[in-house]
Amino acid sequence: MLVKATRHIPVERPGGLDERFCEVMDAAPVMIWVSAADKNCVWFNRSWLKFTGRSMVQELSDGWTEGVHLDDYKSCLETYVSHFEARTEFRMQYRLRGHDGMHRWIDDCGIPRYARDGTFLGYIGSCVDITYQKETDAALREHDTRLRLATSSAKLGIYEQDIKNDRTVWVNGRMYQIFGRSAQDGPLSREVFYREYLHPDDASAFQAARNEAIETGGDLHIACRIRLKTGEERWVQIDGAYERSDSGEPLRLVGVAADITERKILEQRAAELSERLINVQEEERQRISQELHDSTTQHLVAAGLNIATLRPKSGLTPDEISRWDETEACLEEAQKEIRTFSYLMHPPALEAHKLVSGMQQFASGFSDRTGIEVELRLDSRVDQLPFQMQRTFLRIIQEALANVHRHAAASRVCVDGRIVAGKVHLIIADDGRGLETKNDATVGRGIRGMQDRTSQWRGQMRIRSGSKGTRVHAMWPVPH
Repeated sequence: MLVKATRHIPVERPGGLDERFCEVMDAAPVMIWVSAADKNCVWFNRSWLKFTGRSMVQELSDGWTEGVHLDDYKSCLETYVSHFEARTEFRMQYRLRGHDGMHRWIDDCGIPRYARDGTFLGYIGSCVDITYQKETDAALREHDTRLRLATSSAKLGIYEQDIKNDRTVWVNGRMYQIFGRSAQDGPLSREVFYREYLHPDDASAFQAARNEAIETGGDLHIACRIRLKTGEERWVQIDGAYERSDSGEPLRLVGVAADITERKILEQRAAELSERLINVQEEERQRISQELHDSTTQHLVAAGLNIATLRPKSGLTPDEISRWDETEACLEEAQKEIRTFSYLMHPPALEAHKLVSGMQQFASGFSDRTGIEVELRLDSRVDQLPFQMQRTFLRIIQEALANVHRHAAASRVCVDGRIVAGKVHLIIADDGRGLETKNDATVGRGIRGMQDRTSQWRGQMRIRSGSKGTRVHAMWPVPH
């Protein structure tokens, strides 16, 4: 492959390569090469020749090495020869000149090939262009370097704490700026930090995070509020790592602190906007539901009565009778669908019901309107969840049941909600026909809505669908 020798141009399909093999390899999207037992290459597929822009004759034997970058040639040669003589698989990366004259990075894998009687025939290799990956890796390394430089110059306070002696050292001036102190005031002891600076509402969480880091051997991560002497409140992110003795006892805490007040303000504004948007959506759902029930349904009822009045009592052919019956049936089905859709859009309000009792009423109404049996198993503790989380719980069930009604052709659906190990688990499973395609636009909107509501609480949702039905499992952590 890389050994300079007298060039022997082989026949069209050398080395036991049959016509079918060559046809298949020519259709491969990767570059393929084949060498004989003497290390010389005897065949290249169409992808290779297209990449290099050269002919088969030019590439045969060691002709292809003319395209290998000079800086990579030696290592390429050593890898190939050493593995060839040992008859072992190899993998190497090198730059190869393309048809445009530019060198691109190639990932080349070679394996020995043998005849049926065990005779060694040479090697066959496959190559892929990894230039983009190489460039990305280089960019990431450059990014990491810049990140380290940025971190060193960022507005981070650095501290060290002697655990046994309760002695704290503030390494840089940023710590004094965050806590509104001067260098003459000195750093805070743990006692003063708890008594005069740490917000009382965050004291238990801070202590819990500290105890957990000490007991588990992990790092300290906590965001808390501090109160300055000026009366100002700030949010501070405190991170640290414990240095321990041989017995595992914490000796020293080294870490950084950052003022995240601006970020917390923005997060609060985003949460308020999200809440407003949800409230607007709830109001709009209620309005549309009411309009469908009070207006559209009544128009359909009136149309049905008019059609019944206009229908001739006699003189109709069998085909006309069938059309009249079909029209009346369509109107009745439309009325039923609109009533069901109106009910699904606006289930019982949580303000008037506990979640569990409200869901029982909703499930009963859903069954009455759709004919789908609903088995409801809800942990009573979900009634103690925050109101906004209860609403998320209800809306996911609502959307899932609406999907079951519209798409699943199911006869039964089970809704299981419980709290396990500090997480809310909500599972809706039906016995329908499953999702026909994962990209179905109508189903997709409902699924995306459920995923968005789950993500709102830093949770995740999994969907499993098949011929025996669909199972939606949403879970998110219970807030402290």
